[in-house]
Amino acid sequence: PKIDLDTMKGIQEKKAAQLEEHGHKVNEAVSRVNIYDDFKYIKEKPGVLINNIENERKRIGKMLRKHGYSKEEIRDAISIVNQNASKDFINSEREKAFKFEGQDKVFERAEESAQPYIDGWKEGTFIDPETGMRSTRAETDEDQDYLDYRNEVLLNLTEQAGVKPEISEIESILEANKDVPFVDRIINYKKYPVREIGDEEYYKEESHKLEYAEADGKYYVYPTLVYRDEKWITPEDPFKDAKENKNVIVFDEEEEAEKFAAGSWKDWIAEQEEPEKANLMLRS
Repeated sequence: PKIDLDTMKGIQEKKAAQLEEHGHKVNEAVSRVNIYDDFKYIKEKPGVLINNIENERKRIGKMLRKHGYSKEEIRDAISIVNQNASKDFINSEREKAFKFEGQDKVFERAEESAQPYIDGWKEGTFIDPETGMRSTRAETDEDQDYLDYRNEVLLNLTEQAGVKPEISEIESILEANKDVPFVDRIINYKKYPVREIGDEEYYKEESHKLEYAEADGKYYVYPTLVYRDEKWITPEDPFKDAKENKNVIVFDEEEEAEKFAAGSWKDWIAEQEEPEKANLMLRS
């Protein structure tokens, strides 16, 4: 029988509503997995899930069935949980590698780990994160998104040897605090004078000295040597002076404050357009 336009429109609208409801239920199921006591480990130790996905698939499925989710909803929810764990695992391994192995070692490992995804790669193909097998095409938009993400992470690591992943994070911190006086000096180092000190001291001291302190549950990075009124000064109480003059960066985590105060911002300086001037800035 011939289907009129109104009937066809009704069918399409019903299908769209079903897809929307399916997506809602899948997202709900993923959230339930994330907060369920037995599976809270996934966020902290994603590699455990990846290495035991078949057993955990059964356990997660059993839990979700008890809450009334359909077979299709459970399948898609587990796929998302596994993909998220894979992304978290890649990021955590990369961070640990940079911290403990150094950039050269990371580059070598990145090439090795990326090779299975690069060999024979062609646009439109997809490697199933669960089986490691190459499919002829991405089965879903989520698969394509995952393929794009995996390629971005792995290929960028191999193509950008020696580039620390923290640099974009540092840039974000600097941008968010660009009105802080000592941050302005970091960003706009060209407009500030180099501190004039003796040659012998020149290579031993920095004019941009930072420390951090805890107060009110937050961690404050502040300068102990300040450029103010066209001269260098060393405040009697640098932290108090910095807070009074809004010359601080506030961090929630002590580790981040400690890293920045110790000089992680220098990686950003070193990436700028005039390395010779940047080196002067770092030493002076």
